[in-house]
Amino acid sequence: MKATRRNRRRERGAMIIDVAIGFSVILFLVFFFIQTSLVFQDYETLNNMTREVARGLASGDSISGAKARAYNWDVGTIPHPDTNIQFTLDHSSDGTSWTDIADTTPVAGGNTSNNAAPGELVRVRTSYNPTNFPHFYTVTPTFRAAAIMRRE
Repeated sequence: MKATRRNRRRERGAMIIDVAIGFSVILFLVFFFIQTSLVFQDYETLNNMTREVARGLASGDSISGAKARAYNWDVGTIPHPDTNIQFTLDHSSDGTSWTDIADTTPVAGGNTSNNAAPGELVRVRTSYNPTNFPHFYTVTPTFRAAAIMRRE
């Protein structure tokens, strides 16, 4: 009878260790999935912002107006001064040779004008280096997105 009581006490200690190890693994997986979903949210936000800038340029907005349109739409976790987002804006009539879309002459109010002609393709490429990337990932990625639309 004494031997079975001793074994129960030993098994109770082993069970506590098993629960602690299992709980720590489950907790790690929960936080891993949360962080990974935030990374995907940043990526999708960048894609949507790129499409909004391309849509704005295709409808004839100025460059700063198109960027403002994208930032007004943005509901993600990308920071709002675009210190980490680089936009490359260009246009083409045939889709093979691309020319920078930025006109050096600002329009009224300091906005940079959109020099893409109606009927031309407008291409917007963005890249973003997240600053709030989780530390347990070994490599910090650079997110890239692109959109092409025809100027109206």
